[in-house]
Amino acid sequence: MKYIRHASIAALAFILCSGWTAFVSAAQVEHHGFTIESEGSARDCLSCHDGALAKSVSYCTVQCDFSGAHSILRPYPPKSNSEHYASIKSVKAKGVKIRNKKITCISCHDLKNPKKYHLVVADQPRLCIVCHV
Repeated sequence: MKYIRHASIAALAFILCSGWTAFVSAAQVEHHGFTIESEGSARDCLSCHDGALAKSVSYCTVQCDFSGAHSILRPYPPKSNSEHYASIKSVKAKGVKIRNKKITCISCHDLKNPKKYHLVVADQPRLCIVCHV
């Protein structure tokens, strides 16, 4: 039994370290006529949401004022005023995903949610106060 457990750990380590993700990947979801990975990167999202295949979204990666552009690939919480933001642990507990300590498209959007905008919480105003305290 001990040998089998070590072999299983070795097999899992091989899969994770070799980049072989056939068995270790996010769920596939139907999204506006396409089958995509539910936890794709910002680059994946913007490859369609650039206006060519899907509605274009405005996004911001530097000096965002949150007045309309989506803030993505930004550090969370911002170093300059982190006291005005909930902790990473707190936002993750409410369904917001932070990847590599940065905000991404899937921080706010859950593609498994079929409702308009695919938000991770029930409505947009509540989404804002998950992070902004």
